Amino acid sequence: MTYFMRFIYAMGDLLTIADLEEALSDSYSGFTLQSDASDRTSSADLIYGDTIYGEIELNGGDDDLFREDIAELLELLEGSQEITAPAVRRHLETATGMVALQVSEEGHFNAERLDVLWDWLFETRGGLLQVDAEGFYDIDRLILPLEIEDENSEEDD
Repeated sequence: MTYFMRFIYAMGDLLTIADLEEALSDSYSGFTLQSDASDRTSSADLIYGDTIYGEIELNGGDDDLFREDIAELLELLEGSQEITAPAVRRHLETATGMVALQVSEEGHFNAERLDVLWDWLFETRGGLLQVDAEGFYDIDRLILPLEIEDENSEEDD
């Protein structure tokens, strides 16, 4: 079971793997980042002890992947009647960067350990955290739940 958590921000310079490494080492979190030798600036495995909790990818600005992810998130908001939907839409439209974490099974079953990363991002970048099949969170709570259609729930004709 893997899924994505995306921290979307519009404040500050684009983050690097080195920025995240420094933040995690300063927090005594027990996490380390291991980058692929060919891409040391925008992706890394997030490791707790000797277990991979997920894979981090950083993108923003003019990256095609960033634009595609933002477009998909905006599409999820279409038709939402939630009072917070317009504010979330504005945030997505002005976003400049994203920290995407593909959470592994181990990360899923120990999700509270990931809070050290999200807390640091909220404190230093502001922003919103999007969690697949849940919705959008601010620093305090779920602000926009999203109904995700289950592809297996189609009715027979």
